[in-house]
Amino acid sequence: MRVRQGALLILAAAAIGTWVPTVRFASAEVERRVGERDSEVSAERIARHVEFLASDKLQGRRAGTPAADQAADYIARQFKGFNLKPAATAGFLQTFTFVASVKLGSDNSFQMTAPGGSHPFKVTDDFMPLAFSSSARASGQVVFAGFGIGAPELQYDNYAGVDVSGRIVMVMRGSPEGDNPHGRFSDYTSVGLEIQKKTLKAREKGASGIIFVSDEERFSEDRLSRLHHDLNFLDAGIPAVAVNQQVAQAILSAGGSTLAELQKRAKESPAPSAVRGVEIEFKTDVVKVEGKAENVVGILQGSDPTLSSEFIVLGAHYDHLGLGGSGSLAARPEGQIHTELTITRRALLY
Repeated sequence: MRVRQGALLILAAAAIGTWVPTVRFASAEVERRVGERDSEVSAERIARHVEFLASDKLQGRRAGTPAADQAADYIARQFKGFNLKPAATAGFLQTFTFVASVKLGSDNSFQMTAPGGSHPFKVTDDFMPLAFSSSARASGQVVFAGFGIGAPELQYDNYAGVDVSGRIVMVMRGSPEGDNPHGRFSDYTSVGLEIQKKTLKAREKGASGIIFVSDEERFSEDRLSRLHHDLNFLDAGIPAVAVNQQVAQAILSAGGSTLAELQKRAKESPAPSAVRGVEIEFKTDVVKVEGKAENVVGILQGSDPTLSSEFIVLGAHYDHLGLGGSGSLAARPEGQIHTELTITRRALLY
């Protein structure tokens, strides 16, 4: 039987938010032990790699940090020790840039104009741009589009019968069934995707911008009142903000209705409501902060003269969540190393 006929490209990639089981060990002892070479794959050998990569010294290996760079260098040394070939002339490391975080720019504003005059609102206190918002200006009349769900296949469409092109859409969180994960609207309210899907639906319908009404009485307790970076959704294509309930009430009452009335109506009927006599103009300024990280790429050359020019890619992620924060599900404050899980050597065999 012939083996290693095709080339094997081994890739250790930096990808934000990958889960890796971890253990706490004294880093000096771990470094000494990982330096020892075993002649064959074993649970002990694998454990030594995991012990070092998950040690406190590497601080959770968040991509773009010096600790993650140390992890990449360690993997590159292992590749060299295994006699793999670098995939590039520069070596095993392939540097790339990515959006590491976002922050508020200096040009965020929100203003309502109604028959009674104009009223500006304050960023962070009254409204907050969403992290994926386009940095742009939106202005126009307001359409209250209930829960912002367009699902004709469910006989439910908050956009039916109204043209929102060039208008600003105001929507609520959840659905007529609340946020029931097993309800018929679960595809539209799933955790982590609801805001994105509703924003994309508003953009699809031609809205110039979207406003999410906070579902918390205290805006500071709403997750949307803080910028949360998501690498999977970097730009919505339209300006998007969240507002507190007082701002929503001010806008709707200026148009002759109340937030409570429209919330009740939305649960009974998907029909949208135009907010007449009110103009909204808001500007979002979200700054994307770039970081650098490395993929580690090595090649195990194949032996067959023909098949060795073909590649099989074997990949894994070596980065993790660092000190908590965005992307972390840990119920603890940011600033602690996001590595608490204890595993046994036997678990490493699975």
